Order: sequence, then structure tokens, then C-alpha cells
Amino acid sequence: MSTSRKNSSKILGLLERHEAEGLLVEWANLRDDDPRACLKLLSHYSAVFKETLPITSVALLSYRDTLRKAWDAPDRRRRDWHMFELRHAFALSQRLKAAGEDIEQLWREGNRERMLELMGPPPSITPMEAVAFYFQTAIGDRAKHCGGPDCPAPYFIAVKRWQKYCSPECAGPATRESKRQWWRENRAKNGGLK
Repeated sequence: MSTSRKNSSKILGLLERHEAEGLLVEWANLRDDDPRACLKLLSHYSAVFKETLPITSVALLSYRDTLRKAWDAPDRRRRDWHMFELRHAFALSQRLKAAGEDIEQLWREGNRERMLELMGPPPSITPMEAVAFYFQTAIGDRAKHCGGPDCPAPYFIAVKRWQKYCSPECAGPATRESKRQWWRENRAKNGGLK
């Protein structure tokens, strides 16, 4: 198989789709109450984060919150906006760290010129950008929030666009209630007969 054929199945030539989907789901479902979750995510997806400078758990959770905003956005425009915010914040933080700058200090000083100088042209394509690009262009409309009230990992990528639940277990209570409702409505039509 030729190299170009192998790369064509990858997102922006860098990352397999299943890797991107796995990272997105795991990242969106990161819990605040598990201090090891961020380290686990970073080690599990080290290929995506290998080119990044050290990333803190606080930053990873902040990016997660922006990803969740995109995930729960009611329309494509807002979803794309939040993914742009994620991509931009990630790239800017990497440039600031590489330049030895402190973004909070620059904001406090009001040094917008230095910040704009550091932003420069779009950065080289990274695996992280490939993940965000894939979310925006291919799966954003299938990124769902599970309707199951007790779902332990409510962010999922639906197989079908109409899908409301991540699994049959989460859909169970709603399915049972729907069947009960149908039975209540239709039993009266048949005079209570089977």
C-alpha cells in the first residue's frame, strides 16, 4: 500500500479517526473529582500531546470545558466558534510557553501588541488541531449528551444523528416509559383486552 493511501485515511494526514473520537469522548468526560484522570488522558493519547509543551491539569480541564461547550452547542455556528476558541487557546498557550511569556502577566500589563506579535500566522498542523478539525468537519453533529440521568460518561459520539442515549442501558428507562404510555393509551381502545 502506498504512503499517500495510508495518509489519506488520517485526519490532516496525522491521526486516525478512531484515535480522535476516543480522545474527544474521553476528554469531554474527564471528571473533576479524579486527580489521576488528566495524567491518564495524557499518557493514553501521548501521540496527540507529544508535540505540546508540558500541559497542566488545570489547562486540560479548561480545554475540556470549552470542548463541552462545543459538544452541547445548539447549532453548528456556535459549535464551530467554541472549537475555534479551543484551537486558538491551545495554540496561543503553546506559543507563549515557547517564548517564555506569561499570558496572565501580559493581560495584567495590557500588552496586547506583544500578544498579537506572539499569535502570528496559523501554526503548523499538529495532532491536536487534527482532532479539533475532525470534530468541526466530520462528527460535530453526532456529538451528543446522553439523555440518561445517571450516565457516568454522558458525552458520546452517536452512530445515528437522531440517537439520544449512549447505550441501551441509558435508554432503558425512557424505552420502558414509552411502552407504558403506549399501553395506557391503547389499552382503553381495546376495552382492556389483550
